[in-house]
Amino acid sequence: MPKTCSASFTNISDARARDAGAMRLQLLPPDACRRTYWDNTMKKNIFLFALVFALAACTENSRPTTQSPETAAAFQSALGQPGLFVVDFNATWCGPCRQMKPIVEQAEKDYAGKIKFLPVDVDQNSAIAQQYNVQGIPAFFIFKDGKPLDSRVGSMSGGDFKKWLDGFVAANK
Repeated sequence: MPKTCSASFTNISDARARDAGAMRLQLLPPDACRRTYWDNTMKKNIFLFALVFALAACTENSRPTTQSPETAAAFQSALGQPGLFVVDFNATWCGPCRQMKPIVEQAEKDYAGKIKFLPVDVDQNSAIAQQYNVQGIPAFFIFKDGKPLDSRVGSMSGGDFKKWLDGFVAANK
């Protein structure tokens, strides 16, 4: 007798019933179901415990940080310059980041000479993202004279992004 908890269907031997496609339900004894359920549950629990233990061992502090030399130099240069600049923390795989890209590009054109923009890929520049505690992307940080003023996380409409920037441009005059 097979050790499985699910019911199994077998064809009825009668020729008329077989032609009609009839099936017979064969139920297994409760003891076989309990043993199989217990074995499968224990295997799942052991696997989940091992998975949680492995994930707990991989803390965020143990991850290596990366930094693109070009972006790091541009970031440090922007921090040393007077005026407003926006840092756009993003990633190539991020859908909302791709949605915001044309909005940010348009803002670069609209605010040329008023605000500088610097894109930072968090995968290539995780050290900068960790320095500013970036938890979600896209994240926009606005700086004035090298000091952070405000930040926004997540996708937003072009109008909302422009309104957010306009407040800082008006205060910077």
